[in-house]
Amino acid sequence: VTGIDFHFGASYSITGRLVDEDGNAISNANIDVWSDSGYGWGWGWTDSDGRFDVGGMGEARDYRMAVWRNGAQYLYKGCESSCFTFKWDDAASIVVSGSDVDLGDLTLASIQSHTISGTINADVTDGTRIWVNAWSDTTFGNGWAELTLSSGSASFSMKVPGASDYRVSIDPDWNSGLQRGFYYDNGDGTALLTQNWDQATP
Repeated sequence: VTGIDFHFGASYSITGRLVDEDGNAISNANIDVWSDSGYGWGWGWTDSDGRFDVGGMGEARDYRMAVWRNGAQYLYKGCESSCFTFKWDDAASIVVSGSDVDLGDLTLASIQSHTISGTINADVTDGTRIWVNAWSDTTFGNGWAELTLSSGSASFSMKVPGASDYRVSIDPDWNSGLQRGFYYDNGDGTALLTQNWDQATP
């Protein structure tokens, strides 16, 4: 097939700088930008000075931006008091129309102040690795920990943003012979595993 011409429209960049509450640059944070109406999407990382540049964006009036940092997703909402939120309904639209958009300095407050911890006990060979993951549907907050069993036991601890619906999954080495699943409290103080997400205990 010949004679097919592709015409690309103008593209623009969304730029800014990510800082903490003291004005220090936040590096190596993942930036995601997308539009539901224009199906535009782009991503990037903050550099050593906290700056990011997400290019190739077409015109749209409903871009949303998320920052992934230390296992949590923060949604851009503007900077009236703080620049980010966990709540989708509070996320602000970024309008791209005819020019690049510079969001300036964006403050990401430190809000991962909660801890999920526990102990894994299993009758397996020493050195077996297990990954413990936590996920919240309401905030998209998450955390993870990697541990290695010794004498059949290992403790874990992970920092997560505040939420009341975290579900915890246990993922051992594929060749360990251990079951993978979600934490489930059967009501008598004994923690079990289930394959059913809806049965998992927040």
